[in-house]
Amino acid sequence: MDDRQFSPDTEAILLLCAHFGQPRQTKPQPLTLGEYNTVADWLRENQMSPKDLLESIKINSLPQNTIGKVDTARLVALLERGMMLSLAVEKWTSQGLWVLGRGDARYPRVIKKKLKQSAPAIFYGVGNMELLNKGGLAVVGSRDVSPEELDYTRQVAQTCAAQGMQVVSGGARGVDEASMLGVLEAGGTAVGVLADSLTKAAVSGKYRQSIKEGRLT
Repeated sequence: MDDRQFSPDTEAILLLCAHFGQPRQTKPQPLTLGEYNTVADWLRENQMSPKDLLESIKINSLPQNTIGKVDTARLVALLERGMMLSLAVEKWTSQGLWVLGRGDARYPRVIKKKLKQSAPAIFYGVGNMELLNKGGLAVVGSRDVSPEELDYTRQVAQTCAAQGMQVVSGGARGVDEASMLGVLEAGGTAVGVLADSLTKAAVSGKYRQSIKEGRLT
């Protein structure tokens, strides 16, 4: 599978759960993780998977009113957002992003195993998705730190690189960024779990080469 494509199951999960740039109060509201889990449980009980909801005949087999506390009419309205999804995919593709749904074979195994139904329904990323299964040392800290503390952070990251250990951090200014850049500059690998601005990070000069080399996700 090309990193910029996604499976029918992921297409359905995106339609149900993703925000496509519309205001947060816009109706219908995408499903929360808890609401999606309710729908996913119902699908399993009925020998269906998310991709089955892309077929009109399967949509018509949904309960008339609700699945748990999730309104069926809301589900149908979310599944009809195909044009919004197409525009979003075009934008994501142009920025080199990939998308993984919880049903995808390449979804991080360790995250699904540890978090079970608390695992995110959707992963958005850029770079080598195989790094998501490597684990590593989590390095996180303050944005405002002294030069000495930044030096120590870089030394920790360089030690990780020398021992073949990946660094996992949040990408924020300060300790997070120093740990990621430190391990990358020493030839190691890193995973950055960003709170926001994924598309900005994807084209950032300080990360571009490491993404290209498959050493950063």
